[in-house]
Amino acid sequence: MSTLKTPDAEEIADLAAAAAAEAGLGGFPWSIRLRGGPDEAITRKAGEYGLTGRSEQPFMVLPLQDAPTLPPKTGRVRVRALSGDEYNDFAEVLAAGFGAPTVIISSLYTPAVLDAQGITAYVAEADGVDVAAGLGVVAEGHLGVINVATTPQHRRRGHARVMVERILRDGRASGAHTAYLHATAETVGLFESLGFRTAETWTSSTGT
Repeated sequence: MSTLKTPDAEEIADLAAAAAAEAGLGGFPWSIRLRGGPDEAITRKAGEYGLTGRSEQPFMVLPLQDAPTLPPKTGRVRVRALSGDEYNDFAEVLAAGFGAPTVIISSLYTPAVLDAQGITAYVAEADGVDVAAGLGVVAEGHLGVINVATTPQHRRRGHARVMVERILRDGRASGAHTAYLHATAETVGLFESLGFRTAETWTSSTGT
């Protein structure tokens, strides 16, 4: 991943070589993610690794100090913050939401990661069943709303919205002044309804 407004093709080539070698050990998928779009050299390098699929992700921001205070929801959806020893619960819900192997999620979000300062994992529960998961990451006054996903059989029922509202409340309470996230075409409407606005677009090159 490159956060430069104009990605450096040589840096991306070095990162791609390292990612391909690391992913090959476990047979894991990987991608190239750029702020903005790839130039011809990066496109060619991605193609060498079979990363010929392309998708765009809106990068969205929300000034928390200007946003209305969101009261806690009442009803059948309960959102709980998880401790590190619940990392398997988090991994199972997130993996189901993204259609990914649980081992990939649990290897990224270990107990040490989930217990790290500024990182909070959340799970939304409806009628006793875990239906959505996501992360709030606070650093230097910014709140990252990360990897929000709902299990396929529980989508379009407002569960993720309730969870994101909790993440925003907690982030604001911790002193964050701005929230940010990467959305998809399917989730832009949800985040716009919460006050987020698209600031720029990022691009991912993936295997097809």
